[in-house]
Order: sequence, then C-alpha cells, then structure tokens
Amino acid sequence: MMKALNRSFVVAVAASVLMVGGFGCMSEDVDGEEDNQQNVDEQDVEDHDADAGEPEDVQEDVSEDADADTNGEDPFPDAGVEPVECAYPADDPECPQGDWGPASFFSEFEIATDGSNPCCFDLEGDSDDPDDFDNFVGEAVIPGVEAAGIEGMDDINGNIQDSLEAGNLTYVLEADRWEHPEWEPAFNLQIYRGGDTDSIQDALDGDGVFRVDPEQVDENDEAVYGFEHAEVRDGQMEGYNGTIEIGLPDIVDDLGVLMKEVRLSGEVVMNPEPDLTAYGDFALQNGELGGVIMRDDFYKSMNQVAHDCECIDDSDYEDPDNPDPWTEGVFKFQQDDKDDVGDWECLSGKVGEDQCDDDPNPACRTIGYEQFCSTLGLFSTGYDMEDIGEDGDVGYSVGIRFRTVSTTIDGVDD
Repeated sequence: MMKALNRSFVVAVAASVLMVGGFGCMSEDVDGEEDNQQNVDEQDVEDHDADAGEPEDVQEDVSEDADADTNGEDPFPDAGVEPVECAYPADDPECPQGDWGPASFFSEFEIATDGSNPCCFDLEGDSDDPDDFDNFVGEAVIPGVEAAGIEGMDDINGNIQDSLEAGNLTYVLEADRWEHPEWEPAFNLQIYRGGDTDSIQDALDGDGVFRVDPEQVDENDEAVYGFEHAEVRDGQMEGYNGTIEIGLPDIVDDLGVLMKEVRLSGEVVMNPEPDLTAYGDFALQNGELGGVIMRDDFYKSMNQVAHDCECIDDSDYEDPDNPDPWTEGVFKFQQDDKDDVGDWECLSGKVGEDQCDDDPNPACRTIGYEQFCSTLGLFSTGYDMEDIGEDGDVGYSVGIRFRTVSTTIDGVDD
C-alpha cells in the first residue's frame, strides 16, 4: 500500500482537477493561456452598476446560438412572458436597489463516474449522444485512483463533498438582467469563490450570506470569471463558454488553475420561485457542468506550491534564460519541438520517500512524496491529447453533476 496521502491535500487535488476539475481528452478550440485574472468585460459580462446599458452584443450572440440549436426557430415565446417586477438591475427607485443580483450556492458536487449514466457534454461538438460526452476524469482517472488502494483516495467524491461541507470549497453563481424565471434569451452569469459570513451549514441549507473573495473581482468589483452566454429556456438554465478559476482549498489560496470552455445546465427550482431582485436568490437542481482543465496550468501550479517548501530543493530551478520559470520545479516541462505538446516529468531527485515527512506544510509533505509526484507525471501525456487553440495547449475534460441552493451575496470580503 502506498504511503497515506494528506487528506486535505487529496481533497484539494481532487478539487483542482474538477472545479474541482479533471483530467481528460479534449480537442475543442480554447484560447491560448492568458492572464489568470481574465476581465469579464472580455466575455460580455456586465458590471453591477444598475445604470449600465443593455448588453446588446451578448443578446445577439446568444440569440444566434439559440437559432443554431433550433434549426432557425426562435425557442422563446413572442408573447405571454412579461419581466418580473423589479428584476435586477431595476431603474425604478421603489424597487430593491443594490450592487449584487440574485445568487446561488453550490451545495453538491459529484464527478460523474457511472459509465452507464454518462455526463455531461460533447465539448468537441454539439452531439446529444452520451457516447460523445467528454469526461476522461470520471471514466478513467477516478476509477483507477480509487482502485489503487491509496489511503484517503478510495472515495474521491466523498472527499470532495466533505470538503464542501467543511466550507473549504465555496462557489456561488450570480445573475443580472435575468428578468423572467423560466424564459430569458440572454443575461449575465458570473461565478465567484468566497465564504459564508455566518456558518457553512446555513449556506448548505439555503440560508447563507456570502462574501466574495477579493481575488475574484477586479478594481471595479466586476467579476473576473463567468460565462460568455447565459439563457433560460422553459425553466432550463444554460451557460456557455465559461471560465472558472480552480483553487486548492487550505493549500494555496491565490493559486489560479483555469477551467475553460465551461458548459453549465440546470433546472431552475420554481418552488419557491427565484427572487430576481437585488440581493435576491435562486436554486438549480439536476445540474451538469463540463469543461477542460488546462494541463500546463495544473503542473505550473504544483511547481508554485513546491517552490515554497523548505524540504524540496529547487535551488537550481530558476533559469534566467527561461521566460516562464514555472515550467521547471518538481515537474519539468519537456518539448521536442514547438509542434509537440510535450510532457511534464517528475524530477525524482527533488523528492523522496520521507524527506518531507516533518515539514509543517501538508502540501509539501504530499508533493515531496516521490510516488505521488511520479503518479501525477503519468497523466501529462499519452492519452491521445490534441492541440487546443493556436498555442498548442492541451487539457483534460471533466463531467460534473451539481446542485445549488439559494444564497445572498453581501459584498466583497475585506
């Protein structure tokens, strides 16, 4: 049996490979690696100013997508759907006013591992055939890891839920310009990390008051991460082309591993009906989430963690001629030529069986364990990965089922 891995870090790694993201093959076009602090302005997600103009470009793009999905037929009714009173942001001074729209807290996450019930999206196209769904982490990696007999990794979904219920994985959706619970051709949908101001149990029960991590907003308190398009059709919420930052809870709070090309689908809970006013709330059930983790982001993040570990010698790792120093650390990036996607090798000479056992940092104790390091290195190549985007990026797909409950966003944490 392998050495028992630190439980907190096991959960964190599982979380980092979900959105807790995941490994998997993917060939959908994804932009090249960008600054992790992407401004949502680039994704047409508008700010929280109640006087902001209508996001016409988002409306147009989503309408085009809707037409494509319905053979040119408008899926939204022409009559009988009136905006709810005081939908956020409301111009009427008699309506609730504020800086935040209706919000929803992720109370359940589960990486889909049941091959008889595939999940969740064809990330390379638009097929509805479950055989085309992209979920390499659920189909191959999770079953393999759980079968390996590694202490603490025999129930990864259980670990993820435990971490969520402990308040270590906290994500919230926020909407604005969503004007009808069941029909909305285009609105803005953001996602934040943060924490509940009272208790995590209140949040799980749908009574939470959430404060946003300051790293999740820019200098204007606008969301850094969210969905390029969002709509609701007959009570089914859909989010397209999203970007989410995946953190490692309790390890490195400012770590930024990106999940791109994120798709979201969930049934809007209508009892009770969503409160679409300022500081309102909503809930989703039978939710599905899919996307792709950028491989190089993941390994660079591991190097960033290891760089601060006293028990790991990286004195020779800073190369003044290397424009990206995080490509070498515990893991080293190797590439035969610019057209090769390359791989990440665990540098076993920097880690060992017990050299980090006494380190006070649990992340260091785990990354410094050679078998853990070498196992992660195995996933960097050899899985028929294809180039993604113009820069030759590669990534790993994942399929997740989720549920959200009502919450209220109170502001940005100090």
